[in-house]
Amino acid sequence: MDSVKSLMEQGRRWMGMDSFPEPRVKTYQKMLCCVTAFLVILLLPYIHIGILHLKFWVPDKPAVDKEHCKCDCFDTVYKGSYENPGNVKYKHMYFNTTQQTFKIWLLTLSFILVFFECLKHLLSLWLHSRLRWTMFALFISDIFPHYYSWWMSFNYYNDDYYEQFYHQLFFSATELIATVFVVKLCDSNVKVTLEKVVPIVSISCIHLFVGGLDQFVAQLLLGEGTLFQKFRNLGFLFPDFIHVIIPTFELYRTSAGQPFNMCEYMVLIMLICIGVFIGKFILI
Repeated sequence: MDSVKSLMEQGRRWMGMDSFPEPRVKTYQKMLCCVTAFLVILLLPYIHIGILHLKFWVPDKPAVDKEHCKCDCFDTVYKGSYENPGNVKYKHMYFNTTQQTFKIWLLTLSFILVFFECLKHLLSLWLHSRLRWTMFALFISDIFPHYYSWWMSFNYYNDDYYEQFYHQLFFSATELIATVFVVKLCDSNVKVTLEKVVPIVSISCIHLFVGGLDQFVAQLLLGEGTLFQKFRNLGFLFPDFIHVIIPTFELYRTSAGQPFNMCEYMVLIMLICIGVFIGKFILI
């Protein structure tokens, strides 16, 4: 037990929160945080598939004939002895017993739990007047990139399509690192320091450069992409842009008008160059 407490204290010191105890949350406040976080997570896939896909992107797809449709690529393992492979009747959801299915489950569960805990933490900060609104705006802008990362990884595993898997993994992992620091800085009691701002700014610059070389220029600026691709790219471009501007401005306010010295600029540029090289020329 003591080792667990020691580990938690080390984590709090690393996050720069050792001097600031977690806000005490009353029962009704805890329930409010849980219900709000639950509703946000519940509505995301409905907005994504039930509204954007069904009503706008592919509204003309024909309805499924539930009475006569058959499926012969369902292993029926999870149905036990009630059904066998063959012309299986309609199901609202099919899944086969494979490693990919387990990876999809692990990925989805991890996404839901982490997102749920982040929302609870941020709502708790808000209830105790400790929420730094500029950083909270960054977190809100991060929802689409993280949701897109989960959805693309879901489809890569589900379709056994891995041509762009590691390229997507690069964006997903670096986005997650930047969001960790954003969530830390959402607490107004945590000081905005260079060590917390550099990961956010450098990763966002890397995304802007790699994404610009990949898709932004051709699909967005030159108009070669579809309407869906243009909106998707804006959903990536805008968050990365404000992730450079807002943390730099916050650091500027707390550092007497000089957020970076020359040496720190050089380190930042070096990190960006390394990240762009990895994202564009290695993980392709």
